[in-house]
Amino acid sequence: MGVGRLIFVNLQSNERWEYGSLRLFTVGICCAILYVASRRQVADTPSDPVDHALALTGSFGGFATLYTCAATILAVPLMLQELKAAAVAVGFGLFALVLLEAGDMLADNALLLQGAAVLCLSFGRIFIADLNATDFFRHQPEAVFTVPLLAAIYYFVPYTMKEPVAFRVATLWFGTISLAALIRFEVDGPWVAVWWAAFAVVLYALGRFVSDGFRFQAYAMTILVALRCLVSNFELTRPWNGTTDLRVATVVAASILLYSLFVWSKLLGGSASATSKLSGAWESIVEREFHLFFFVPTLLITGLIGLEVRSAYLTAAWGVEAVIIFLAVLKLDERAYRWFSLGLLSICVIRIVLVDVWTLDALGRIISFIGLGAALLVISFLYARHRELLRRVL
Repeated sequence: MGVGRLIFVNLQSNERWEYGSLRLFTVGICCAILYVASRRQVADTPSDPVDHALALTGSFGGFATLYTCAATILAVPLMLQELKAAAVAVGFGLFALVLLEAGDMLADNALLLQGAAVLCLSFGRIFIADLNATDFFRHQPEAVFTVPLLAAIYYFVPYTMKEPVAFRVATLWFGTISLAALIRFEVDGPWVAVWWAAFAVVLYALGRFVSDGFRFQAYAMTILVALRCLVSNFELTRPWNGTTDLRVATVVAASILLYSLFVWSKLLGGSASATSKLSGAWESIVEREFHLFFFVPTLLITGLIGLEVRSAYLTAAWGVEAVIIFLAVLKLDERAYRWFSLGLLSICVIRIVLVDVWTLDALGRIISFIGLGAALLVISFLYARHRELLRRVL
């Protein structure tokens, strides 16, 4: 009855007294009493087995769980009403952190479950209110301050909790998704892909030295960069810096950052301990991660060339790209990269036969044939010089 009155009367009241909100004082005090009373129920657990089943045993069920659930249910709407809109999600996050820490320290599964639920509420609140807020703090959107703080909480939780593993993984993703969404809303549209690519580099570094979970987030962010470039950046034609357009500047910058991951994962190696904690299919993915970091930026550059280069020079440009790729990966024992360069050359040959011969003027045909011929000569020369190596890997 007391909880019902708090919900239907006290929480709805807007009365104030000289020290502040009467609602905050009354409901806050009652929540504290309920949390303390829940521990009293644990301490006073009777020895009789029948009565013991009715009291809290430190797990789910019992009067102590009812008390903590009632207190949490009261605390959530109280924060919604008392806190400023931009601070609600942060309040939820801090409250969830307290519940999780208390539940872990007291071995109380009910508190852990309540903390997890409130943490999920804080994550949802980011997309409902924080990212859409129009208020500013010191000339900066409030989300610039609140979302990173929440992300720090999400990243902190997995290192204070031991179980369950699925929730620990989920909170890591909460932090990464929050920061990625913040970049999407606060960074100038054309440069979102570049910031995401830089974020992928940071996540990969964390995956190498902190936790394997960050490496899979780096893979997801890499794919997200590719999708962003395909959907948005490839459509940009506005000039940038007086020398080129935004499409070239942003796609090239994002590709360079992703190529740095390829260099790190394939050429420089890195920490060897990362894969030791994985097994099976996940270990197989990690061992071949450099394929993702090679093909995503390479395909982006190939598409960019197709958009930027005039039709008369496109075949020659792709032929030059194929040669550069062939030269760059010549010493790498990776068949897929060489087949990609040869496949790109094959596309050039097909394009000459089906498109260039019929649509280009005399000068365009000459440039296409000369460019492709030079590329083929370079490839054949390299094949003759490194015949034994190429026979082994092609």
